[in-house]
Amino acid sequence: MATRYRFRVEAYERVFRGVPHVELLGGEVYQTSPLGPKHFLMVLHLDHRLKEALGGKALVAVQSPLRLSEGSEPEPDLMVLKGPLERYGERLPTPEFYTPEEPVSPLAFPGASLPWSP
Repeated sequence: MATRYRFRVEAYERVFRGVPHVELLGGEVYQTSPLGPKHFLMVLHLDHRLKEALGGKALVAVQSPLRLSEGSEPEPDLMVLKGPLERYGERLPTPEFYTPEEPVSPLAFPGASLPWSP
């Protein structure tokens, strides 16, 4: 019979520091898949487009940890964060830092299409 262990963020960061492709979700550690070429390309495209659209009004973080709770610290592909950069020197982003003060309109991406769209 398998034993399940639940982790809080502090223990997760201590035990799994430097271990690639893992995330803490709901107290459990999950192995994630490495990025393939299409995923990597899409993240690059979106990062570039978001930075253009935001014009320096917010920060874009790529594959960085987000502290959601004491038991969840996923690493989303992209996050739009409030500045300034120095805000993140002592602690990871949390949901209150997740949204810029001025939302980005979908109109900022005219004619946007996915790189693999027909």
